[in-house]
This record gives sequence, structure tokens and C-alpha cells, in this order.
Amino acid sequence: MEQITEGTMKSKAEVRDGNAAEGEKAADVRSSWMKRVLAYEIDNALMVPFLVVSYLLVVKGVARDTTSEYIRALYIFGGINLTAYGIVVGFYNRCIMMGVTGQSYGKKFVGIRLVSEATGQPIGVGNAIVREMAHMIDIVPVGLGFLLPIKDRKNQTGADKIAGSVVLDVPRRAAFQGLHDITR
Repeated sequence: MEQITEGTMKSKAEVRDGNAAEGEKAADVRSSWMKRVLAYEIDNALMVPFLVVSYLLVVKGVARDTTSEYIRALYIFGGINLTAYGIVVGFYNRCIMMGVTGQSYGKKFVGIRLVSEATGQPIGVGNAIVREMAHMIDIVPVGLGFLLPIKDRKNQTGADKIAGSVVLDVPRRAAFQGLHDITR
């Protein structure tokens, strides 16, 4: 795939109205900040059930009201295991899936894709891991790095700049067409 340049990007209004040049696709449109936030929250919500239940199990395990030490140990062990499962689910979703396909579950849901700025292809698992770790830079100045796509001409966070990635709109799958108005 050819390199994605700023000149090939069209505004959402141009693509929606059909004023884009022949051959331009909706995939060449940079994703909005709101779609990115929604996808991020959906991805985080996948881990919440694991973490909530694991917290409850650990609290139950450390409480002195359970008579058997064996039962208390099982609660704690179960809580630790569920925490690990939640972390694995998050890692698979945000690093492996985004690295290989360019889309996590949240990104699929809202119709956006993470690609390399240079090639237009998914960034790979290694770069996806680097990007996730680089989000710490976005968090450091009171989370202001996550607001960077609002004003950045390429709609990139600091982590996107480090990983050399951009997030583009892609056609949504038919199952999610009913949510068109929510993510516009």
C-alpha cells in the first residue's frame, strides 16, 4: 500500500458528501477524537468484569469472617487468577489484535483502524506494545496527551507519534450500522 500523506486525507464532510477525488475512500479519513475515546473506553470495559470480581474475591479472602484458612486462600488465589485473566484479555485486545489487524474490539465497534503512518498497514505487535507503553507519556502531564488529537493536524496522541501510527475511519461492519448516529 502506498504511503499515506496529508494531501490524500479528506475531511469527513468531503467524503460524506462525495466530493472526494475519484479513488479516495473513507479509510483515508483520520478518525475523530470522540470515536477514539469511545473505542478506548470499550476496550477498558472488557477488563472491568475480571477486575471487579477479582477484587471482591480478594476482599472476601482477606476478611476474617471465613472460618477455614483453605477457603480464604482459594478466594485470594481466584482473585489473583481473575486479575491475570483480565490483563491477558486486555493485552490480547490492545496489543495483539491491534498489531495484527489494526483493530481492537472497541475500534471495530466504532469503525476505526490503527495503521502505520508510513505504510498504511497494521503496525505489528511489537509497535503496538511500544504504543501502549508510550501512552504513559500521554498520562504524565495530567492526561493532556490524550487530548492532543483534538488540535494535532494528524489527530495523533504522543504515543501515536512515537509508534509512527495514525487512526483512520473505516467502514463499519453491518452489525454496527445502527450506531451510526452515536459516533458521528
